[in-house]
Amino acid sequence: MSKKILHIINSLEIGGAEKLLITLINNLPPAYEQHLILLSNTQNTLLKEISKSCKVNIFNIRLPYGLPKAIISVKKYCIQNKIDIIHTQLYWPGIIARLAATSKIKIVNCIQAISSDSTYKINKIAYWLEKITYKKRHIIIAVSNCVLQDFDKWIGIKGKNYVLYNLIDQTFFSLNPQHLVNNQSGSVKLIAVGNLRWQKNYEYLLDAFKSIKNPLVTLDIYGEGDLRNKFEDIINENDLKVTLKGHSQNISEKLIKYNFFVMSSLFEGFSLALMEAMACGLIPILSDVPVLKEAGGDAAIYFNLDDTKSFVSIINNIKEGKYNIIEMSAAAKERANHLCDIKKYIETIIDIYNDN
Repeated sequence: MSKKILHIINSLEIGGAEKLLITLINNLPPAYEQHLILLSNTQNTLLKEISKSCKVNIFNIRLPYGLPKAIISVKKYCIQNKIDIIHTQLYWPGIIARLAATSKIKIVNCIQAISSDSTYKINKIAYWLEKITYKKRHIIIAVSNCVLQDFDKWIGIKGKNYVLYNLIDQTFFSLNPQHLVNNQSGSVKLIAVGNLRWQKNYEYLLDAFKSIKNPLVTLDIYGEGDLRNKFEDIINENDLKVTLKGHSQNISEKLIKYNFFVMSSLFEGFSLALMEAMACGLIPILSDVPVLKEAGGDAAIYFNLDDTKSFVSIINNIKEGKYNIIEMSAAAKERANHLCDIKKYIETIIDIYNDN
């Protein structure tokens, strides 16, 4: 008899956790009866990409205020549909699943971020909710070793746990940058992908570009957020070669027009955008935080977040031809392929679902 899987996520706006969930749903064998609950009825931009065989339900719940309503609704849904497994993405869906499900339902919580930075340090109530609701029978999947170690440090691992790097759409591996040459006397076209939020630390890049006067060095940032107006003012006041591009539905078509991918994040879980760029062969230039070093390995160039001169120096070295661009591009693609093996990911998920 096939198992009934209930996926829960806040919404299907454009983001790493959302893309991961879509890829997972669309690649699980048809033997699984899949259900999806979206807790919010707004910003479900990616909903159209979900397989039609998955039964989608959209709740209109505002969290955290709607937590009691969410718990009752999910509990009722599980009973009515005889759900065997709940697989959650992100913080609130995990809390809701633990409080709504009976002990007979297997709960798999996927942690996508460094929880201490993204949640616990900001909201002590959220920290205690995590600590109180997490039980030994709950399964933890972390998207990187750094994420798992952070959860263990703050909450304490009690039961089964896994590290599964985010999988990506395999079509990215068939793509290659259009402007990739070892002699960078031409343009250095940088792309950053991620919403305009404080943890992405785009102000570091804007500050660095104040010292980069070469018109052939440009940065395009894809993403939206509350900081757009502030960033536009900085860009315009300093005449920076930086453009805010907004959201893109077809990021793969955009990536190949660049030759370098830059990420200045203060913290990450395991960046899907980074893996997609590396799969295309873009060379990653990353902040030297542990989780990005775990992702990029020897295939990336790292800069110091305490000093914008570190980033500027990398750009100057690129312009002077001090890196073997062709070799680094191949290394980036190879590393992304090694970390984001979709076959291995799906096989592991199935093993987790079937493990008694």
